Amino acid sequence: ITLVPDEIIEQYNSSTSQMFSSQPTAEVRGIYNHIAKISHDNLQRAQSLLRHISSDRRPLLLCSASVSTFLPRLRRAEYDPFSVRVRFASPLGFQCRLLLMRILNRF
Repeated sequence: ITLVPDEIIEQYNSSTSQMFSSQPTAEVRGIYNHIAKISHDNLQRAQSLLRHISSDRRPLLLCSASVSTFLPRLRRAEYDPFSVRVRFASPLGFQCRLLLMRILNRF
């Protein structure tokens, strides 16, 4: 089962099986690029709301920290979801990013 809408998969002339084949085809990269653009727009929208949210409710948006870490990593891997850079990222780096965001009062 994939959570990618069929319309997007069809738009890039791909298939669900191709998405799980561990082969970074141009079609699969196109799908991930498409999804990353939508995710980036949603992330920017969520971050713009931060200044309007009281600090005691900011932890509700903590999941956006993982997205803000993942999207640049995916972009650097040229939207290859099977890249080692994407799949085996250091959890320590993510924890440091969370700590920094907390110190800067972003969450």
